[in-house]
Amino acid sequence: MSDTIYLDCFALVGRRVPRDAREAWTTEQLLHEMEHCGIHGALVTHETARFYDPTFGNEELMKEVAKSDRLWPCWVLMPSILGEMPAGEQVVEQMLAEGVPAAKLCPAKHTYQLARDTQELCAALQAAGLPLFIDWVEIGLEGVTMVEDLCRTFGDLPVILQGASWGQYRTVAGVMSRCPNLHIEFSSMQGNYALEVLGELFGFERLLFGTEAQVKSPGAAKSFVDYAELTNEQRRLVAGENLARLLKLDSLPEPYSERDEEPILARAKAGQPLDDVVVIDAHAHWLHRDAKGAGYAMPRSDLTSMVRRYRRLGIDQVCTSSWLSVWGTYDRGNETTAEMMDEFPDMVIGYAVVDPNDPSLETDIEYWHLKKGFKGLKPYFPKYQIPYNDPRYEPWWEFANEHRLFALLHGSNNFNAEVRDLATRFSEISFLLAHSGGNFPLARERIELANELPNVFLEITLTPVCHRIIELLVEGAGADKVIFGTDSPMRDPIPQFGWVVYSRLTTAEKRKVLGENMQRILDRCKL
Repeated sequence: MSDTIYLDCFALVGRRVPRDAREAWTTEQLLHEMEHCGIHGALVTHETARFYDPTFGNEELMKEVAKSDRLWPCWVLMPSILGEMPAGEQVVEQMLAEGVPAAKLCPAKHTYQLARDTQELCAALQAAGLPLFIDWVEIGLEGVTMVEDLCRTFGDLPVILQGASWGQYRTVAGVMSRCPNLHIEFSSMQGNYALEVLGELFGFERLLFGTEAQVKSPGAAKSFVDYAELTNEQRRLVAGENLARLLKLDSLPEPYSERDEEPILARAKAGQPLDDVVVIDAHAHWLHRDAKGAGYAMPRSDLTSMVRRYRRLGIDQVCTSSWLSVWGTYDRGNETTAEMMDEFPDMVIGYAVVDPNDPSLETDIEYWHLKKGFKGLKPYFPKYQIPYNDPRYEPWWEFANEHRLFALLHGSNNFNAEVRDLATRFSEISFLLAHSGGNFPLARERIELANELPNVFLEITLTPVCHRIIELLVEGAGADKVIFGTDSPMRDPIPQFGWVVYSRLTTAEKRKVLGENMQRILDRCKL
């Protein structure tokens, strides 16, 4: 992949509100991170153009992109209904004169109707051959029809949808099937095999690499391209050639000078599995054997495809619960997990799911843990709405404490108090707090718990893949307390993996987070 040029179609500069003290926002920080990740250029929008005033923000943006020839400006525009911005043809003429190759609309923040109020503006962009970017956060599910109407009305206007999440996998595919001028970027579209599936359905020339830097980890998005099962030609299209074509770039940025890389990062940049590193996914799921999806779209979530994905990254073991157990019939789901464990005994480690209201609870506990060998517990508050320290769970916790098992806990109504209670009373259980890297306020709360309670660990996975939060978790709680997980196949495992390997942790810290910490937890189990 040394000849692949990476051009980011979704980068941001400027202060954000609210913003954690750890978050990056300056142009200099963006350029530094681009070099660290091997991203050669970026299309940039200024946050002030969205949150304050487009004209003022665009002026600020031009000062920032002048700092490097690796950056190109994307202006935020809005209709000229009240005379706040010139009419469509005039503003496009100004863009062309100032070398601005793309535009973005923010209908929710700037309070106008996307399809109806932008007709003149979109006509001018189409005539000039300038692409239009629209962020999902500005339209939401209800606004997808407006995007489709706009695409249909202006069939020669390239429209790029940014920020759509894996939860909108089916919705995005539906609009792409009807609108050949709609393109998609993948910073949040982390659906399982999403690059391969959408590329095969609609053409790889409609897929764009984007990071949402510096809100999200640029390395997470880059890994998605690096490790995807693409041909070299397909990878080059997605990584940068598609954006270069849409922006009509006369030349591409130069590659960075070669330098000594941290070893794990070097292998990740080459798209190579981490064969010499213990990698354990502490938070994953399975569907039933012939499944093609569930409540969410989860293409290629069959056993063969998932094992192939894990091995592509170098993941050695996967701690998993059946999606059927979590949201359907727990015993049928547990059986599917047990089948996976039998088929891949060296790779698959089971989380048991039980119904705390079931009178056969104690029989279930012995069956799933002692007979079937499940080392993990997954009580799931989002489904059962029962506090984790409710007396109904007591037999399960007592058994797990006796056998030194581990439990994965998702948020509940009184989560911190429940964790403190359980971790204190059941000190032999290892408690993994799911999605602890979801946002900065949550991470800081979870760090406090991990520092207070020796048997509490912080599992990272979530779609936002917040830039700099892995480093915060390790600095705050210690490298021994942070656990790698992916939540696949809801999300593809690759971006969650890239979030860690592209972080600024040392090699020793990455090894702990990726697998050594979880291996130590597994080694304690006494079944």
